[in-house]
Amino acid sequence: MIISEKPVHGTVSDHCDAIVVTQHARALAWLYTFLRYESGNALNYLNESEFYAEASRAVNDLLQRNPDASQSDVLIAALDGALEIVQEWLERGVYQEKPGAGAFV
Repeated sequence: MIISEKPVHGTVSDHCDAIVVTQHARALAWLYTFLRYESGNALNYLNESEFYAEASRAVNDLLQRNPDASQSDVLIAALDGALEIVQEWLERGVYQEKPGAGAFV
């Protein structure tokens, strides 16, 4: 996963599941860190690449439609992508919803 304010060149990009280039890279990196922290043990080495790839796909789709998207729009797109993959996991029975804080266990 690479989040950058400037395009990534060279072979670095060949070894990544997802690359997001946006002027809001710092805020997006913060959000991903927050989501990782808040997930407890739900995000791990087995599923985090799928999670971040889906969240990043949603952001990249937004940026393709609107390269000047606001910071809020970028963060909402990332949350929408994250929610989409978590919903898919819940439907597949990978995780179960838990009451209270946190979205899944």
